[in-house]
Amino acid sequence: MGRPVAPLALAAAAGTATLVLSGPLGGRYAALTPGCPIRALTGFDCPGCGATRAVLALARGDVAAAFDHNLLVTLLLPVLVVVWVQWLLVTLGRRDAVWQPPPAVARTAAVVVAGWWVVRNLPGPFARLGAERMAADVPLVASLATLLLGGPG
Repeated sequence: MGRPVAPLALAAAAGTATLVLSGPLGGRYAALTPGCPIRALTGFDCPGCGATRAVLALARGDVAAAFDHNLLVTLLLPVLVVVWVQWLLVTLGRRDAVWQPPPAVARTAAVVVAGWWVVRNLPGPFARLGAERMAADVPLVASLATLLLGGPG
């Protein structure tokens, strides 16, 4: 049986950072989170833009705000939890309990992330899917309604 130091250390660090940034003093420390270098260099949102704010919103129990900050990251967080549990099981020597996804899963994930990167930077109604625009102007429900039903935009 292995020692689960790395998975537990990662969970402790992520949990502590989330609690510090979303707790009562969170507003004071949230400004210390780094900005996106891709956005700073290109002006475009990367697939992860808004991810920190999405996680902090989830820590406060605000699922709607998390979706507004980064839809993809919010939807993939449960998958990341499963991956972390799998990692923990492997370090504990429980390789029999680990699911090995077929290679098509990784390819599909890459296509979804690349598609998200492109779509959230398109002009028109898709522009509302950008991290700052989602957080600042339009709730996700209105964005999706505009995309699906048409309307002002």
